[in-house]
Amino acid sequence: MTATPSQTPTPSLNTVDESKLKGIQVFFEHPWAGGEADAIDSMVAEFNRDNPWGIMVVVEKPGSTAELINTLEEELGTSTQPDIIAAPIESLLVLNKSDKVVIDLSPYVGSGTYGLDPKIIDAFSPVIWSQDSLDGYRYGIPAQRTAKVMIYNRTWAKELGFDNPPATPEDFEKQTCAAYNALLNDDNKDNNGLGGWVIDNDAMTLTSWSTAFGTDLDTNEQVKFNTEGMKDTFTYLRKLEEEGCAWVSKEPAPYNYFDNRQALVYSADLQDLAIQTPIQAKSGSTDQWEVIPFPTEGDPFVYTYGPSYAILKNSEEKQLAAWLFIRWMTTLDHEGALVKAGATLPMGEDFINYSIELEDSIPQWGQMLPLLGYVKIPPQDPQWTQAKMILEDAGWQLFKTDMKPEDIPALLVQMDSTLKELEGK
Repeated sequence: MTATPSQTPTPSLNTVDESKLKGIQVFFEHPWAGGEADAIDSMVAEFNRDNPWGIMVVVEKPGSTAELINTLEEELGTSTQPDIIAAPIESLLVLNKSDKVVIDLSPYVGSGTYGLDPKIIDAFSPVIWSQDSLDGYRYGIPAQRTAKVMIYNRTWAKELGFDNPPATPEDFEKQTCAAYNALLNDDNKDNNGLGGWVIDNDAMTLTSWSTAFGTDLDTNEQVKFNTEGMKDTFTYLRKLEEEGCAWVSKEPAPYNYFDNRQALVYSADLQDLAIQTPIQAKSGSTDQWEVIPFPTEGDPFVYTYGPSYAILKNSEEKQLAAWLFIRWMTTLDHEGALVKAGATLPMGEDFINYSIELEDSIPQWGQMLPLLGYVKIPPQDPQWTQAKMILEDAGWQLFKTDMKPEDIPALLVQMDSTLKELEGK
């Protein structure tokens, strides 16, 4: 159910004395690590050096979204509470469930003095821009978006007799089963049982599969699992596993299986492209591989999700200083720098040119760009944080050896019941 924060007075941005911003420190807590964290550090250093107000941004990096949220639970309402965070919309909604912790950015975006350039707003994909706004309350500004996709070996598929990537679940079953049977009937007994899709019970993978079968998880502003679409989804995936066309990996990641032609396809975040590319190059593989959307019975789609910049409640001076930093980060070149660091999704077509050189090192990243026209967002609901955990646990149960197709309806009922219990309903 959508959380509606209590209304509070609109900040009087024009009455803030800019001289009070000089030397003010704002603490920025974000989830990124590795090259993405390095890119953030570089941009923060530039802002601290060049901004005309004398604002100083101090970076805090717990290392992941989960760690950021855990840290926040301890910091909220204390002197160590950050001023700016980068977190997904569902986490921001949870923070605002009982109290207005995350401020409404609408007055800042629309301010005549300090507002966001309308050209920047127009540059965002409307779907991505709307993701952080509910009932007129803007919780955040999109910072980074990834997408859930399939990584597919076209060369091997052609050798198996398929000229095109799978467009429907039926096509997907045919191709993955053909890969399984090819390895089952070759001279290498060690690869028996491999070949098709590497099973993945990630919440967004299962959400993508459910959407492929026409499921709408957000029914009447309530996440609901016990639907015909979800039943069809789980039945299909269980059948794939029983046929051997989907299989559980013994390794924590599918990259080497894919490189060795022990997996025809696996589900991935866009960041996986930057990992798969050097593995293919190191092994000397000449296979042509690519990014494809999930096969579906309906229109093509790709789920997009990720952290957004948000401001936690503080003094008007602190909030304005935090906003000025977010506004500075929300430019085409700064957003592009973060895309380049993580090989993630440009926020819209106008952002593409600011990260287009990624195609030189990761050609498959460019194949993803046409999918911008098919982006779809998960449920905008504070329930979604808990719903994802339930979905992942159900995915684990689905592929247990003792799970039978006739057990699936009871599993779906249990999922809804568990979500209601966690919500205290």
